Amino acid sequence: MRYLKVVVQDRRQEGQADTVKLNFFQRDPDLPDELVHEAVALDRTADGAVDFQSTGDIDFDGATTLKDRRLLKNFANQALKLSWSNKGEVAARSIDLYVSRFNKAGMAVEVRTDFYQHKNSAGKDELVHSTTASDHNGAGILQPSGHDDQCELFDTVDEKAILALSKLYLEFNWH
Repeated sequence: MRYLKVVVQDRRQEGQADTVKLNFFQRDPDLPDELVHEAVALDRTADGAVDFQSTGDIDFDGATTLKDRRLLKNFANQALKLSWSNKGEVAARSIDLYVSRFNKAGMAVEVRTDFYQHKNSAGKDELVHSTTASDHNGAGILQPSGHDDQCELFDTVDEKAILALSKLYLEFNWH
């Protein structure tokens, strides 16, 4: 299984996220998770948009291209909108994205987004919330699987950003 771990930080501690770190992991049940690729995007001007980035081949097509840079910028700009961020250099909160269901033809039809909170230095990260975006009718369009009224962690801006992240995650071809 492959998944993307995203950490959003307010490193300047000015009340607005300014750094997005992407870690692409490969999971094998018999081995520790392997970090395969990393990418970072920074918003130095505090305007909610990426100014600098370290991309590499994030769509895993064998070449680092302008498409990779645009994909990271679009993804990071959505992640900067989330309220699920960290203050300073810590990474106590993270987001994992992965394909949780494929159709018979092997196409991704469901993307799961898990929100984790690190509770203490000795323990594992705790799953706080999870959302799913699905292709309900096979048209290749992800939609939220249902509205979660029980979760007060996210507002409408967060919900729109989460759906956009799910759609953009599929463009990474990391599933």
